[in-house]
Amino acid sequence: MSEPTQTSKMPLWLIGSVLINVLLVGLILGHLLAGGQKQMPSHAHAPPEARIAESIMRSTAPEDRRAARRAFGEVLRANRGVREERDAARRELAALIVAEPYDQAAVEAAFATFRGVDDDLRAAMHEALAAQLGALDAEQRKAIADGVRSRERGRRGFRRDRPAPD
Repeated sequence: MSEPTQTSKMPLWLIGSVLINVLLVGLILGHLLAGGQKQMPSHAHAPPEARIAESIMRSTAPEDRRAARRAFGEVLRANRGVREERDAARRELAALIVAEPYDQAAVEAAFATFRGVDDDLRAAMHEALAAQLGALDAEQRKAIADGVRSRERGRRGFRRDRPAPD
């Protein structure tokens, strides 16, 4: 008869240790390959009105959020033609940027057209934001204003050419 063989648990511990080490090395390499930088949230580069709208949505009760969404949606629906003009201006600008020969005057004119149409849409959104802010209490408006101010301070580090306010 054969005697039972004694198995060692060492290989299981060794395999577990190797797996953990491989995982750690992978995490470290992934971090290094990503540049070791923390990714900025997508809203960090959003226009101020988008950040204010986001703050309104976060700081209000669910029924107030629904009303705000409806108000913002109405602005977008009411300005559908303006949005289509802005999209057409953006496409025209893109076409002029890659056109050969490059025509700087045409690109500048396309930028001006795009800016004008975009300003119209932003003005409509600003009116809706002002109305929504008016529906908030003073404490909620203060929290939103503090958020806007803190984002300004946070971005200043990236723009060293501007002096800090007194």
